Amino acid sequence: MQNLQTYSSIEAATQAACGRAAELRDQLGRSVLLVPTYAETVRVKKHLAAQGIGFGVAVVTPAAWIADAWELFGDARALVCPVDRLLLARKALKHHLDQCERAQKECGLLDTPGTVRLVADVAKAALPVALAYEPAPGAAPLNKNAQAVLQVLYGYNQLLEEYGLTEESSACALLAQAGAVCETGVVALDCQTTCVQDQLLATANAEYFQVDAEAERHADAAGGEGASELDALRAALYHPNFTNPVQPAGQVRFAFPAGAYAAPRLMVGELVAMAQRLAQSDTAPHLALTAHNPVAAFDKLASGLLACGISVSVDAISTFDETDFGRAWMALLAFANNLDTKDWDNPGSGHTWSSFATDFDLSPFSFMGVRSAQKLDARGRGWRGQTVNDALSDMTGFAEDDHRAFLSAVAEGELLEALQLIYGWVAAQTRWPEAYKLQQLSAIQKACGMHARANQLGLGAEDALRVLQYVVVPVKKCLEAENHQAQVSIARLQNIGRKQAESFDGVVLCDLTAAAYPLKDDMRAVDLLLESLGAYKPRDRMRELRRSFAQALAAARGEVLLERCLHDETTEEERPAALLEELVDCYRADPQNPKEVHEEYQVPPACVPFVATLGEEEVAANLAFDGGSGAAPGQGALVTLRPAEHLRAEDVPRVVVPRLVQRTDGSTVSLSGFSPSGIEKYLDCPYKWFAQNRLGTCGVDADFGPLAFGNFAHSVLENLHLRLHAAGLRRVTPENVPDALRVLGEEFERLRLLEQTRIAGDALIPLSHSDNLEIQRLKRQLEDFVAWEANLLSAFEPFGAELAFGDENPFEYAGVLLKGRVDRVDIDPFGHAAVIDYKGGVGKEYAFFVKDAEGWQLPRKVQTAIYAQVIRRKLGLVPVAAIYVAYKKPGQIAGLYDREQLHPETDLCGIDAAACGSAEFLDELDRCEEAVALQLERARRGDIAPCPADKDSCRWCPVLTCAGRMA
Repeated sequence: MQNLQTYSSIEAATQAACGRAAELRDQLGRSVLLVPTYAETVRVKKHLAAQGIGFGVAVVTPAAWIADAWELFGDARALVCPVDRLLLARKALKHHLDQCERAQKECGLLDTPGTVRLVADVAKAALPVALAYEPAPGAAPLNKNAQAVLQVLYGYNQLLEEYGLTEESSACALLAQAGAVCETGVVALDCQTTCVQDQLLATANAEYFQVDAEAERHADAAGGEGASELDALRAALYHPNFTNPVQPAGQVRFAFPAGAYAAPRLMVGELVAMAQRLAQSDTAPHLALTAHNPVAAFDKLASGLLACGISVSVDAISTFDETDFGRAWMALLAFANNLDTKDWDNPGSGHTWSSFATDFDLSPFSFMGVRSAQKLDARGRGWRGQTVNDALSDMTGFAEDDHRAFLSAVAEGELLEALQLIYGWVAAQTRWPEAYKLQQLSAIQKACGMHARANQLGLGAEDALRVLQYVVVPVKKCLEAENHQAQVSIARLQNIGRKQAESFDGVVLCDLTAAAYPLKDDMRAVDLLLESLGAYKPRDRMRELRRSFAQALAAARGEVLLERCLHDETTEEERPAALLEELVDCYRADPQNPKEVHEEYQVPPACVPFVATLGEEEVAANLAFDGGSGAAPGQGALVTLRPAEHLRAEDVPRVVVPRLVQRTDGSTVSLSGFSPSGIEKYLDCPYKWFAQNRLGTCGVDADFGPLAFGNFAHSVLENLHLRLHAAGLRRVTPENVPDALRVLGEEFERLRLLEQTRIAGDALIPLSHSDNLEIQRLKRQLEDFVAWEANLLSAFEPFGAELAFGDENPFEYAGVLLKGRVDRVDIDPFGHAAVIDYKGGVGKEYAFFVKDAEGWQLPRKVQTAIYAQVIRRKLGLVPVAAIYVAYKKPGQIAGLYDREQLHPETDLCGIDAAACGSAEFLDELDRCEEAVALQLERARRGDIAPCPADKDSCRWCPVLTCAGRMA
């Protein structure tokens, strides 16, 4: 680059550039001073005014200068704006993809927002170069993806001509060819320009003034004899003097939290301490804090600083999809897209829309409270049959009239009308912080402009959303402390680096890790393509980072604090950024001596007294600090968690709920309520029972799994036997199996249709082709089971199914109140009863007797033994079998039966006689009840100590850190 002068500081570069602009103005009558951003125009204009040389010097950005020149010397076409650029790039890409699809040709490009951004960036930087590209002789041709991008750019250029627009890069090329600005004196101050812009600047004989922190220091650079630590560090940075290293004195400090959980608390404490050290009697100190993500830093630190009387502000930018309204709007339109494309009344048409509805409901723009949104989310998750229409009705049910109009407008595709309604609602909010409200209103305005322009260009809402996420929205937040003791301004490193020297009392530089500030950035796709086109202008990003870092140090007049986490979220060691290592080198006498730095902190031993650190051991304290003295934990008491072994006496009645029951003898007793499955779970492991049956640690989503399949199968089998009985068939026999299978098929299909409308979490509702295949498989399994059942207990017939007990009249078992349902009871002509419990599968754990056990042992599965006692006492029948049968795997059968009354081969289809048969059947039932009573007495005392019956007990337990599991 010709006519280039470099300076070590922004002040020196500004002074030289302004002086040269004034000279050119005196020679030519006017001059132009180009600066990189609009904020810089304000700063430079103030400098010119202070020097008294501002008249006749136009201070503008390169884009504004090109726009002015094009308006004077260009043709009638208007320059394309950023919104039009993205939308037209999207339209050109769609047209190209359609052409490739019609020609059945592979395109090589994907229809993604990133592809649209790639096309737009290349067009902005070098459209004329791309349109005129011809491969050099002997050069390798562009790959198919790059050629496809060029094809899209040809279409993009045609769209520009169609709408009377031109690209900024094309305007630069035309102005350069015409020599339209050759007589204008142009000075560029620290501007990053493209190759095409440089061609135009060359016609104006532009002179470049840039900041280079690595350049030789000017004569006025600080760092001489008696200089302060900060001045000495600024002078030595990137030019360390190892014979006379900088001596630490406390003006430069370090903060090294062990990890992300410790960083907020440590940083708040250090900021408070810095503010106290820099406090003056007349003014509160103003501190600057740089962060890789300023908005995230604000969210983590603001509450703690505010509690200490320190005001906090952040000035940054974010993309549309990072704003609250952006996320809510994109979720709502994704939901509305399902309104257009999905059948409202077909729950099997898709369920992904429910997550979009929930995302919008939980946003501040859904016009409902968090509790209502969570209620709707639970309803949608707990019922697989919810349709899109149901979700929309629920949304509108919580909304007022004008809000219903907003949702109706979105559902009908009237997006501009909907945006106008939401804009008015947000503008009327008086409880929202003003900065937050302004950010959301800005996002709404961006959406309005994008959708309106998309309509004009013949594009739909989806096309607008594809590019809307890239639109930049300013983020300005401010929290003013009542007892204002200091002010902290949060921004990116580059923004603080452009401030004037000594603009802040103190500067805090955060996130100084190699991950946040890598030594070298990889080239992006747009850079690689521009390089292939010969229009790439290399940028030394490390040099730019060094300049910003040096300028940020220069912005402090009192203290500097440098922060980096020692470990990342995965506890892996974080490497320090090269920026931090180069600063530390200024304190070293021998950079080749590894013993000269602290092993953990990587700073010289002389700097260690000025290092603050904090571990992650007390995560709760780190995350819940109130920002008090030293950012200590809040006023709440530190509670030590007790081992999960026994409930406190006051908690026992809430877990094992007592109930007064009057017995037949007139006595009144206090008994606790249990279900047979709850008893079985407590015997399996007390803590597992406590977690699942009392804490309710179940999933929130309706499950297409064992519970839904089991309940449905129970209903089908129950209705099968009811219809057979109504038809005069006492049971399924080998002779009537065909009739039974026909009835089974009819009931299966009838109940399957009813399931689609049943609002319950256990409703069997398929949502995909694979779900339907699973239901067909269940039907075949039930058909095989019915055929197998024809030979089961041939002397018995079904007496009842789903027999309830314990609802109206209390039923006492093993010292507790029992409530439940018996799946099925079969009886014979002699008053004998067989209790049958349906299971999906029956394994060895369902046997009543444990093989190789020393003495009698309580079985793992006791439900049928409990049911047999219920039938014995409630109905006066004599139970002779308490068995489990597998409806999914016919032939699997286990439990307990009476050897004196039943034969294992002829009556019970080959049940294991040794593990399931007993000559003292009724005595075994009583013995089982007595053993259960002893165990439940522990539950009544509040004993919930982890005690898994075996390794399989922990398989489905929700407590992952249980002592019993880890033993």
